[in-house]
Formats: sequence, structure tokens, C-alpha cells
Amino acid sequence: MKKRSLVTRGEILPAQPVPDGIVAPPYVADPDQVRGWWNSRIEPKTDEDVAAMRSAGELAHAALDLAAGLIRPGITTEQMDKELHTFICDHGAYPSDLQYKGFPKSVMISINEVICHGIPDCRPLEDGDLVNVDVTLYRHGFHADTARTWMCGEADPAGARLVASTREALDAAVAVCSPGAPLKAIGDAVANVAEREGFGIVKTLVGHGIGEFFHGVPQIFHCRNSDNRKMQEGTTFTIEPVLTEGEPEWFTWEDGWTVATTDGGRAAQFEHTILITAEGCEVTRHKRTCHGLPESLCRMEQLLERRRRPSAPLRLCLLGFLSVAKGNEFFDCDTPTCARHSSWLPAPYPNSTDICQELQIKALQSFVSVAPQLCREWAANGLGVWEDCRKSYCQALGDLASNLSHAGTNLYYGGDECRPLVNFNQTLCETVYRDAEGFCECFCPSFGLLQVPSVGGCESKIYEFLFLGRRGVELSQKYALSGYCAGFLCEFMNKLGEPDPPYPIEGLPGKCKSLELPWRVEGCVNLVSEQPYNPEAWKTPYPEDNVMECVDKTTHEVDVRHADTMQVCNTHKFRWRCPNNVPVMCKDPYYCTGDHCCVQTVDECPSGEREASPMLALELPEWIGRLPPNLIERLRTTTSLDAYNQFLGSLGTTSRAPSFAQQISDYAWAGSAILVVIGLTCSCLACYYMGLVNTSHIRKVVLGPARLLNAYHADPVTFFASGNLPRNKKREAPLPPMRPAHEIEEERRDNEACAALEDAWDIASLKGMRHLVGRANDPDPFQAKLLRDAISIARSRGLQVRAGVADVLQKGEKWLSTLEAERELLRAVEEARPDLRWAAQVRLTEAPVVGKPWIATTMFKMAESEVRSGGWKHIEDLRAAVQVAESRDISESHMKEAQALLAALVARTHELPSDRCVLDPDGEGIKLLPKGHQRAVWPITGDTYTYEQGSSQGGDMGVDILPPKEVLGDAAVDDARPVCAEWAKSSRCKAGRDCPWRHCRPQAGDSVRECILFDM
Repeated sequence: MKKRSLVTRGEILPAQPVPDGIVAPPYVADPDQVRGWWNSRIEPKTDEDVAAMRSAGELAHAALDLAAGLIRPGITTEQMDKELHTFICDHGAYPSDLQYKGFPKSVMISINEVICHGIPDCRPLEDGDLVNVDVTLYRHGFHADTARTWMCGEADPAGARLVASTREALDAAVAVCSPGAPLKAIGDAVANVAEREGFGIVKTLVGHGIGEFFHGVPQIFHCRNSDNRKMQEGTTFTIEPVLTEGEPEWFTWEDGWTVATTDGGRAAQFEHTILITAEGCEVTRHKRTCHGLPESLCRMEQLLERRRRPSAPLRLCLLGFLSVAKGNEFFDCDTPTCARHSSWLPAPYPNSTDICQELQIKALQSFVSVAPQLCREWAANGLGVWEDCRKSYCQALGDLASNLSHAGTNLYYGGDECRPLVNFNQTLCETVYRDAEGFCECFCPSFGLLQVPSVGGCESKIYEFLFLGRRGVELSQKYALSGYCAGFLCEFMNKLGEPDPPYPIEGLPGKCKSLELPWRVEGCVNLVSEQPYNPEAWKTPYPEDNVMECVDKTTHEVDVRHADTMQVCNTHKFRWRCPNNVPVMCKDPYYCTGDHCCVQTVDECPSGEREASPMLALELPEWIGRLPPNLIERLRTTTSLDAYNQFLGSLGTTSRAPSFAQQISDYAWAGSAILVVIGLTCSCLACYYMGLVNTSHIRKVVLGPARLLNAYHADPVTFFASGNLPRNKKREAPLPPMRPAHEIEEERRDNEACAALEDAWDIASLKGMRHLVGRANDPDPFQAKLLRDAISIARSRGLQVRAGVADVLQKGEKWLSTLEAERELLRAVEEARPDLRWAAQVRLTEAPVVGKPWIATTMFKMAESEVRSGGWKHIEDLRAAVQVAESRDISESHMKEAQALLAALVARTHELPSDRCVLDPDGEGIKLLPKGHQRAVWPITGDTYTYEQGSSQGGDMGVDILPPKEVLGDAAVDDARPVCAEWAKSSRCKAGRDCPWRHCRPQAGDSVRECILFDM
């Protein structure tokens, strides 16, 4: 791109006249009536004011839509001003900029480094210019102000990034607007985008209040600021950030209006008029109604503007032909048959792009993963491809569009990549979308002809390309086809689309011949695999006159005066791009036929301009809006509109037969008279009934004040509490006795206690019902204190008898018991865990004096016995805690940990506590006395007896008085204890009853130990 020069002032022509009858704002007749910054009152708008501002805002956005179609290299801003002035006045509005403080034109157009307030002049736009159009108009007594920035012609990456970032900054600012939000949030949102992208912010140019006045309060700063004023529902103001490539400093030209950057860096601006609503905010935007034109004409006009413009007579004839079409031949976009919104905004969430990508993957998996197999089955069985395939195809795209839409609003997840997928209508897809028809009527039934090797994954890539890759520029780049995969797709299209194949294929769907498929393999590969993807490469002619480019990228000089030279590409594959002086390529299914190869206008083409196939086009007319049936008839690849007409019939009758109202008009007077009589009768009966019912109420209203006055003069408490006042026959009975104050206070406290209990339970349940503590010494969670206090208060006030309170009390106490059970279990685990060292340590005590005898002493045996008794106490405490925990719904991980530790401790313990060991009465080996019981020996006689520590009582001497069997149980000895090695060898053991190990045959998994506690 050539080096850009600074903008220079062109010739400024006189302003356009305003037609009579257009209501102008007050400052036009009297410049002193300009209401400006001194208007310090922020006044919310009424419903009538909001309706008027919406009307003005829609027209302002429509004017910007017109400006977008006017921007092209060579046009002057003076011409644009004239077109926009005419458009605004034709719709009964006044261009607010005209004569506002002396401004000489109807709109403000700023180019490149001009920040704002640019005066339209005779300077032509150049390729690569940044064009900012600011439209403000006055309609129905209110102003509307809006602006956008576009790239003229070819966009350079830096300029495109500046424009996109400025638009993103505006959208981010709009997203934070809601009642009660501080005004400084707008500046923060703009600054976040600008700082992230490295652009400057023009701080001194601010937004403003707007309404009946052009400029007013509040001022809206687009940089970080400390304006803490709150946004109020019903107020309107503009947000109009300006971002610059370089420094944001600026100066004003000599004309007193044009503001430009001092360093020549380009600037971009976007602006919306915002209405603060109860739900958030609303942008007064254009709803694509085209102001009098049917929706389809609006879409068609936009389509024609995007393409190379044909001659003016052809456009006028086409629009004239469409404008006389019957109203019932158009779809009404106010009905649910159309897409939800005419414009979409990306949702301002950091993970928006990730959601967009995930939804695309899900859509591809739901359709592309099954489509090949389904197509094979449908083709093999001759099933209804139109119904089944198209329904699945459109259902997948419909689900994707629905999921991308954010909560039913006009916000959507993702940026430009997902925007083309949102404005989608499933009903239209199943009736008039030609890409769906082509896929299901041609591609799917012929799928067997697509010969793709398993290597390279081309089959799924081709499906992804046909399903999503053609619905937008970003998607076409994301789901692009390589030359390798494009070759298989193009060979397939050659079989489907070749007009006169040397070896015809039987059973090929006739639909394929009408899809304009690029059947020449070389050109198809160039189209499909070209980066960036461009399905209509011929739309951009070769940049030189009399030079034609062929598919093999060779260029040849041609002479438009000699038809035979135009056929030069017939020996070089075929045409790719026409010369610059004859840029329009005609439709040519076979070969170039002389002067019909490339022409100057579409009118010269016998069969029309060459178009992209609906199987490959980036943007079909059906995707971007509704078109009338007669135009769809030309665009469609079928001669039947049965499905389309059937859909129209479901929208309502279009018959010219007399309506129901016309048929009964002759009898309307009689029906009206009957209805009047019935109405009067019902009214009389209702009045009579209401009079009877309300007589007493009326009497109370009339006589009540006197009775209350008597009460006022008396002692109120005694007067109302007694209930035995002397009754006046002419007055009503006194008011019922008042409740004592202490009863009311008690009821209030009861209600507060119930509410506190429910709140405490809700907070506790959020923590969960198990795994409430992680360690025994962890402090109680705050939920436990809240719940204990609430339960204590509720029980102290006797609220457990109330309906619903008992259930909450039960659940709360269960929660607390679970907490205590988990804590006790963890405490037992922590106390018993150190005892695992017994497995590897025979002596558990150390000599009190180093070097002195210790092991053979009586003190050693007592110390060792005490340690081992303590170990068994830990085991039994742990077992008791486990048994309690099993009755509670505690954490499964805590439970497994305790059970595993218990099993390990029992298996690793060398001996049982001798003072608690007894023989089982039934001969089941050694058992332990319950905790608190032990065996004792009378030192004088050596007799044994049982001793209960708690009651300090013992049994008879010489007799082992055992507790009942159900108490003795199997508390200490279980299958986890080792098997005696001596018994395992010889079925005998020298230790006999004193052996701590099990006397049995070892089984798989049992541990076997030698008896080391006794001298055998």
C-alpha cells in the first residue's frame, strides 16, 4: 500500500436546502437558544419521550447504513453529505448539525487523522482511508446522535485493528450501563480495551446527555475518572469513544471545527445513544425496516451494494419489479419465522471465545461424525433424503445458533467467528436454504462417489468445510481445505457437475446439475484451497486492461474487439479473472464463447453474471435476510416451490374471499343491541349486589372517625383492652381488644429464632453433610457455632412443636452429631497411629539410666506392660469410635482410613494385655474382658478374681467370674490376628493358653508368627 499523506482541505460547497415543513430545532431560528453544558439537570424521559427518541435513533442508524453503501474510492464527502441530507429530510427529520453554532453541513465526516467535526468537502476518498461518519438528526422534537468508522476500499491490518478495537471499546462501555452503575465504569471499560491494544484515548472529547437538547448533562468521560454519579433509569446520553494510533493530543484547524491529531496518527470513533432501562440499557438502533420498503427489498439492496454494482437502469427495474409484489409474498420479520435479531453484539465475557469454539466442536460432532454413515444408509435404502437429511442438517445448525445466543438476548458468545452462525433460522433452513437443499439432494445421495483414502482425515475435513466453513470469512479460514483434501472434493464435484461427461453415471441426482458446481477440477482446487478462501475469485478483475488471467495463473493479452482472442484460456484450463476494462465474467457452463466471456456490465451477459455455487458461497442471500418468492425462484436450484408455499400457508390465509367480519356485517346492529342489553342488565345487578355487600363498610367509613376520636381522647390501652365498652346503638361495636405488648414481642422473638435456625441450617448444609473436619484439632467451623446457638435458642423457646421446626432441628442435630463423630474418629486415629511402630520394635521402653541393667528387671516388665496396655486402649478407643461412626453418615475417606488403621494395629500387636485375658467359656480361645474390667491376683493366696475399675468391686476369690457372653463378645480377638507358628507346624503350642496368637490352620492371606513372648 502506498504511503499515506495527511488530509488536506477541499472545496466546501454551500449547504443543501431544507424542504418546507421540516421542523427545525430552536437554535436554527435563534442561535442563543442552544441548550448546552449549563443544563445541569438530568431528567428521566417519559414513555412518550422514549418512543420519540427510538424513532429518531432508528432513522439515524438507517442513515449510517446508507453511508456504509456510499463509501468507496473516488466519492467525495460532499456527495455523501448530499445523499445523507436528502435521506434525512425525505423521512421528515432535520440534520441537527446544520447551523448548530454555525456548522455549515448536514453531517460530520472525518478522514484518517481527523478526529471529529470534519466538514464535508470535494476531496475524493482514497483507497485505505478511515472514514468516520457522525449523524445527528432532529425528529419529533428529539435528537439522536450516532457514528461509525469504516475502511474505504482495501483495509490495511493496522487500520482494521484500530476500527475493530474502537468498536469493541464502545460495546464494552455499553455492556456496563445499568441503573445504579457509576458513570466512571464507562471510562474504565473503554480504557481496558485501549490499554490492552496499545491505542490512545482522546480524553477531552466526551459523551453527553441528549434529548430535546443536542448537548447536555451528564458528561461521559471515556478515560479512567472518578465520576461516581449513578446512572438513572429513563435517562439518555451518548457514548462516543475515540481511539488513536499515536498520541491522543489534538489541534483545531483554522475553520474552527475540524479536530485532528498533532502527530498525524489515524483516529476511529463509534457512537451510540443509550437509554438506561430497568433491565440495563438499550441502544436506539436501526431495526432494518428500511423505512417503507419491505424487508426483502432492503436485503436485496444491501446485497447489490456489496457486489459489483450493475448499471443503474437494471437496479431500478429490479427494485421496481420487486416493489409491486404482493404483501403476502414477503415474510414479515416481526414474526417468529425470522431470526431473533437483525443485529448481534458479542457477549462481554472473558471466556466467550472458548464457549464459541466448544459449541462449534459439539455441533461438528453431532452431525459430521454421523453424516457419512447416514448418507450411505439413505442412499442404499432409498429413504426420504429431503426430510431426514435436511432435518438433521438444519437441527444441528439450529442447536448451534441457539446455544451461541446468550440468554435469549441479542448478545452472543464469540467474536466475528461465531457471528455468522447466530443469525440463523431453522424453519427457513428446512424450506428455502439452498445450501441445505444442495447438501441433502445432491451431495448426500451421491456420497458413494466420494473416494477419500483413510489417511489424512480428508472426509471429516470436507464435511466440516461444507457444514461450517462457508458461513463467514473467519470460519472459512478456520475450516479451510488443503490442496490435498480439496483434490478429492473437486474430483467428486467433477462427477456431479460436468455438463457433458464422457462416461455418464447412472442414478446421479438431477439436482446436482443445477448447483453451478465448479466441475473443472483445476479451477475447483484453486477456489476451495485458496487462502484466504474466496469462492468468487472472478469478482476481482485482473488489475490491467486487456490482460486475462487463466486458471494456471498464466496471463495473456486479449483484444475485446476480436472475439477469438477472448478464448485464449480454453487452452490454459479456463478463465480465472477478466481484464480490468471488461471486469464482469458471464455465466458459462461450458467454454468461453467469444464476446460473451468478459463484458463491462451484467446486462451484456446472455444468461447473467457468473455466481458462486450455493455449495461453496461464503454468504448466500437466504443467510442474511428474507427474499420474496419470485427472487428465490431465480436463486433456487429447483423449479418447485411446494415446500415454500406450504410454509407460507402455515402463516395464515392470503385468500381474497370475504372475511368473517364482512359476512356478519348485515347482522352487526342486532348483535350490538343484544350485547348492550346484556351489559346494562349485568351492570345493574352488579351495582345492587355491591350496594348490599358494602352498606356496612360505608357506614363504618362514615361513623368510624367519631368512634376513633372518642378512643383518642380516652386512655388507648384501657379503651381497647377492656372489650366491655358501653355500646352506642347508633354506632358500631368498639374495636377488638389489642394484644399485650409482651405477647407481640415474644412472637417476634420466636419468628426471629425460627428464621435464625433456618438460616443456620442453610449455611451448614452448604458446607456439606460429611467430611466436615479434616483433623481432630481443627477448630469447629463457624457453621457449627451458628447451628448450635440456633438450636439452643429454639429449644429453650419450645419451638420444636412448630410445624417445620422439628424437622430442621432433627437435621441440624444430625449434622452436629456427624461433626462430633468425625472429630472423635480422627482423634482416635491420631492417638493410635504412633502404635504402628510395634511391628518393628520389640522393646518399647528405654533404660532410665544408660548402662544399667534394665531388660531383665521387674520395672522393665511393668513399664512394657503399661505401654502395651495403653496401646490396647488406643485400639479399643479406635474400635469404639469406628462403631459409633458406622451409625453416622460420615466421610467415607475418614471411615476407610480408620478401619485400615484398626486392622493394621490389631495385626501388628505382639501380645494381649495379660490382666484382661480370659479363656472363652465356649472354648473359642482367648478373649478380652471389656474395658473397665481386669483380672487381679490376691498376693497372699495367689487366687485370681475379676475386678471392675469403675465400681471398685471384685468377684469371689479363686473364681474367674466372667461377664455375660453378650458383654464379652469378640471385642479383641478377630481374624486379623496372626496364626501361631508352633501350632501351624505341629498342632501344639508350649505356651498353651498364654499364647497370644490364634491356634488354627493358616489360610490364604494369614500372617504367621513365632511366639517370642515366652520361653518355650
